[in-house]
Amino acid sequence: MVFGQYLAACLTLTVASFSTPDPSLGTVAAFTEPNGSNATAMQLNVTMQQMSEEDAIFYILEIVCGQHFNAMMSEIGSDQWCNWAAVASFYSTLTMCTETFLLQQNLFWPNEVGERFFIKKHSDFFQWCHREPGELLADPASNMLLGLVLTPICIIPLMVGLVVWCSDTKK
Repeated sequence: MVFGQYLAACLTLTVASFSTPDPSLGTVAAFTEPNGSNATAMQLNVTMQQMSEEDAIFYILEIVCGQHFNAMMSEIGSDQWCNWAAVASFYSTLTMCTETFLLQQNLFWPNEVGERFFIKKHSDFFQWCHREPGELLADPASNMLLGLVLTPICIIPLMVGLVVWCSDTKK
């Protein structure tokens, strides 16, 4: 059996029986493509045969976990995407769903596919989030930077001297 056929069969079984970590989401009963259209098993099989193993798992991950997250983020509106209080529960559910799905597929967590999946979600929803709207993080003030640099430089010789002194007194 080719990998694409195996993966399509796994997707049919997985999507039909995959329970999301959040009970309020229920069980995924059908699958749709990421663009929102319904996919038939034959279309999915052809799609899977044309993909690498990692791409196919990424695609399934988008269907099983990503679509719900996308819907929830659309529901709260883009003005709330940078508000952690509004997003935290959705993000937590996405993380649990991703981890559960990958572990069900006998893949370790975290892994390259999961990392790529989260990087995509971050670039889709959180790329413009900063500490303050419109403000990027800046370098610390010169006095603060000087203190942060000189403190360890001064402490290191003291610690070396203390170790040498303690080792001499034990002899």
